[in-house]
Amino acid sequence: MERINKICKKLKGLDEILTKEHLKRIEEILAKYPDTNKKVVDKTSKKYRMALKFINKILRHIGMNEIDDLYGFRMVEREKILKFGQECKMIDDPKCKLYKYFSKHKMKFYIRKMIDHYIITLLKYMCKDLGLTFKPERKQIKKNKGFDYFTLYSII
Repeated sequence: MERINKICKKLKGLDEILTKEHLKRIEEILAKYPDTNKKVVDKTSKKYRMALKFINKILRHIGMNEIDDLYGFRMVEREKILKFGQECKMIDDPKCKLYKYFSKHKMKFYIRKMIDHYIITLLKYMCKDLGLTFKPERKQIKKNKGFDYFTLYSII
């Protein structure tokens, strides 16, 4: 730990020492080594296109505009997604095209009857399989006698 603290102290003044040429050289070197933590999503794959079709079907059903990219799925209310899940019979069909591209096991298809709000689980694992994140965000609205909470979902 002591060694790490020494290195941090040395790096604090580094921006004053380095010239623009040094910074440019560092950027060139970093460009050669892409960030390996970021997963590259293949937007031309059949799996991605099937997920996009399914997401667009949800958006059409709840009265929102369709999207060209899964990252366009932003701030969608949980209640609207759940309403689609209750009315959609397609996700209960084992021969659904969706399960041709996504594993039934990963999507928890076989225990879907035991999972409340299976549509949320399906979307979460679908995104995870593609290397994306189906992220919930809780919001609150102040009412006369307290707060009202609701959840919005986005794909990041």
